[in-house]
Amino acid sequence: MSEFQQDETPLKVTGLSIKFRILVAAIAPMVVLAAVLAIYATSSMRSGLKEEALEGLKYSAHAMAAAYDAISSKDYMLQEKGGEQTLYKGGFNVSQNQTFIDSFTGDTDLQVTVFYGDTRYATSIKDESGNRAIGTQASPEVVDTVVGKGEDYSTEKLDIMGTNYYAYYIPIVNSTGENVGMYFAGKPSESVDKAINTKLTAMIAISIAMLLISAIVSFIAARAIAKVISNVQSLISDVAHGDLDVHIPDKFQKRKDELGLMAKALQRLVDALHHVIADIVHSADEVEEDAEKMTEMIQNTTNNSTEISHSVDNISQGAVSQAEDIESATGNVNDMGMAISEIVDKVEKLTQTSNDIDSARADAEKIISELSESSDRTIEAVDVIGKQVKLTDESVSKISDAIVMITNIA
Repeated sequence: MSEFQQDETPLKVTGLSIKFRILVAAIAPMVVLAAVLAIYATSSMRSGLKEEALEGLKYSAHAMAAAYDAISSKDYMLQEKGGEQTLYKGGFNVSQNQTFIDSFTGDTDLQVTVFYGDTRYATSIKDESGNRAIGTQASPEVVDTVVGKGEDYSTEKLDIMGTNYYAYYIPIVNSTGENVGMYFAGKPSESVDKAINTKLTAMIAISIAMLLISAIVSFIAARAIAKVISNVQSLISDVAHGDLDVHIPDKFQKRKDELGLMAKALQRLVDALHHVIADIVHSADEVEEDAEKMTEMIQNTTNNSTEISHSVDNISQGAVSQAEDIESATGNVNDMGMAISEIVDKVEKLTQTSNDIDSARADAEKIISELSESSDRTIEAVDVIGKQVKLTDESVSKISDAIVMITNIA
């Protein structure tokens, strides 16, 4: 088994830091959202401000109409005076009272005009020489809409004497219901656009300020989170190098967010490692004690093995000796078998001899019977019988010796 070697290489962040990732995750959506909102708001606000400007011009036109109606409720009419056409409203000479129309503009860039038909008879608009644009005509499109149809007309692009205007027209209606002219209120588009751009710039500045504030707040939050993570990482590194005396600061553990949970979990891990190592040390002590007992048992087993080896050697030697005795006994048994075979042969011969004796005895009785008839024959028979008895005695003696031998063997 290979020995474990701890890697002592310092750990370093090789990618994007968690602080940078948090900042990007927090700020990037806000930047995108701010850009989208800025584009949308700019478009909407520009459109809204244009409508607001036109609405303001509408109110100015109606205010001018109300002011002239307040001077005279009579209808507008043209009178020729000195070879020139002069516009009156009742008894009020509109053409000669240009200062009255100037009162509507004041110090502003608002311009107003009173049309009779398609011609300007009273106006605050002046050319580069300071002459009022009296006698100039409105465009046919405007006249057709306002005078011809009796409708309001508004536009963002109206060229008057080389200057573009935001313009609003309303019809002048006599008591007979006839559309006889127009009230005009307008502002140079440059001033309107400047006002719109000023408001948009302010809105964009506010958006940027809010974005910067959000970025600062996000940076502070990301820095705090990164600091906690960095401290926890440092403590984990200490634990990895075997330092289990580390303690997670209480300010981290008391946090109510996921970082607090992580700090608590790390502290629990350190505590658990303490218990595990204590158990390992205790187990190591027990293992050491068991090892000593095992060593003693092995020594006893070795001694017993030696004794058993000696006993096995003795048993082996006894077995060899016994095998030799068995081999010798086997030889004796073989010899005994041969002797028994010989005895059996002799017994068979003895049995045959006994049978012969029985036969001879019958003959002897016959002979004795015949001896009584003949003494000569008896004597000869007695001699024969004596010899035969001698032979019999010898056979009996041999049989007795064989029986003794069998008895000894048994």
